[in-house]
Amino acid sequence: MNYPDFKSVIVLFFFFIPVFSSVHGQDLEPFLDGKPKHTLGVSGTFNPRFVFERSPGLPVDIIYRRFNSNNQAFRARIGGAYSKISEESGIYYDREWNSNLGLGLGYEWHHEINDRFSWYYGGELGVTYYWLDQNQARSWIVQGIPVVRKNFTTKRTSEFTCKGLVGVNFQLNSRFLLTLEQSVFLSRQDYESSDVGELVPIDPSVEITLSSGSGSLSAIYTRALFQTSLGIQINIF
Repeated sequence: MNYPDFKSVIVLFFFFIPVFSSVHGQDLEPFLDGKPKHTLGVSGTFNPRFVFERSPGLPVDIIYRRFNSNNQAFRARIGGAYSKISEESGIYYDREWNSNLGLGLGYEWHHEINDRFSWYYGGELGVTYYWLDQNQARSWIVQGIPVVRKNFTTKRTSEFTCKGLVGVNFQLNSRFLLTLEQSVFLSRQDYESSDVGELVPIDPSVEITLSSGSGSLSAIYTRALFQTSLGIQINIF
């Protein structure tokens, strides 16, 4: 599937921010008393990766928003995930350390629905770094003889994203808001992988010529992905 040129998307993103600001900032009634407000919150993010493949635990983001009197908000995000998986079965094992760290900057336009609800839309540019280490020992057969296949794999990925988002806020009280957000993003990934492996006889007395070796892979590719996040924000001042 062919996606739009990534640089063109970024240029359009920055071009339309002032346009939307001037068009929508004129007719909104401030739902935060018309005063600048600062909120800080935490949210958990879900996407198809966490259903169909083994991956880090639920990503958690810390999001800061600064509202102005036109119900627009600057947003800054930092977040990530970490997981350690270890499966042992006698001489065989599968150990994995999987984590990521992401940063994002964006802008939002908020609209009041009633005293409790408001909805918003916006955009964000971000970068995420992923790292994965795998250490495995698995059953294998060579020339009819059972052996242990050992592999150590490292994967490193830098991802640059351009995200569009829409969400709903629910005002719990004067200080707390619940937020449900749906986003879709286009990303460009720089992927690097290296692998070192060897074959070890289960029975040391067996005379057999075994092999060991290493390899590496580098690639650049794009993808589009939907994400859903649920979080809570608090008015800090």
